[in-house]
Amino acid sequence: MLTTTEAASGRPRLLCALLTVGGVAASILLLDAVAGSRLQAGVGPSMAAFQFEGRGTGADLFAARAGGFMRPQAGAEGGGLSLGIAEIVEPASAAELKGALARNDFQLSEIREGAAEVPRLYVAAFPPDLPEIVEIDSRKQMFLGSVLPLVLLANEELRHRRNRLLDIADRLATDTEIPLTDAAWLDALAEHYGVAHGDLDGLALRVAEIPPSLALAQAIVESGWGTSRFVLEGNALFGQRTWSSEAAAIVPERNRDVRVKAFTDLMDSVRAYMHNLNTHVAYADLRSERARLTAAGKRPGGRHLVEGLEDYAEIDGYVGKLQALMRHNRLADLDEAELESRALTAQAVR
Repeated sequence: MLTTTEAASGRPRLLCALLTVGGVAASILLLDAVAGSRLQAGVGPSMAAFQFEGRGTGADLFAARAGGFMRPQAGAEGGGLSLGIAEIVEPASAAELKGALARNDFQLSEIREGAAEVPRLYVAAFPPDLPEIVEIDSRKQMFLGSVLPLVLLANEELRHRRNRLLDIADRLATDTEIPLTDAAWLDALAEHYGVAHGDLDGLALRVAEIPPSLALAQAIVESGWGTSRFVLEGNALFGQRTWSSEAAAIVPERNRDVRVKAFTDLMDSVRAYMHNLNTHVAYADLRSERARLTAAGKRPGGRHLVEGLEDYAEIDGYVGKLQALMRHNRLADLDEAELESRALTAQAVR
């Protein structure tokens, strides 16, 4: 067990030795293995996430640092899921996607009214013929049915992570000893979110959810309702650029100097987008307003935070466009949407 002083230092002696030998991720793997932790669903290469219920594990961080992508398996028998995915869908056609939404009972109108939950559907990619769907409402239904569950799943991961962070912070505030695994987790979390080791307030500002209406509006603009070349070829929902020559990317035909980051699947893109808003200096005002509303006991919605996205895109009137999309498509109603409850079996958490 660590004392408060050791934990606050961010790098106790044993942890320093582990970091020197194998790096942050390997250290967490070792510490969690000793603690008998439970494996949770993994993450994409662009976002080394910490997905925990209770004690947690560093396996997802290790895979992300190694450049691998760990996709969750469907069902409670998937091998230790925190996501509890009902079905993973890689549709070859719009008809297949429409069938998957019907099979999982995605009811957009009822979800808007709070009369239905959102199925835990994991759509890996949009079908190549989605742009051929001329019926606008049908295409919107397929887009929202694909992206909304992923946004809520990614927020659920952030919520678990934040809850663990706040629990540790409460224990430290009362001079309670914390396990070495918790100290290692905090150390790696600080590195991942770009804050000083031991700065729990700084972490609390960054480890928080993104309103679904905001994420959906931006995904609509940046992907053209799922029809852009970038999302169809590279699962790039949010048009994020990369300056790394080693990163998988798509080059726009009209501007060969720009590289749009490509992702393993749509969920990978959603996670990277949320991490961007939660860490980039350009969105500090968004994070501050979110924290202010949370402290006042209010649930931050997209309409509250959209002003903080003025620098996201080089589009005139970008914020106004997002606001109009939210109003016209009633996206604010989806800020209250809840994921389908799905209890995990003993097999799933072994």
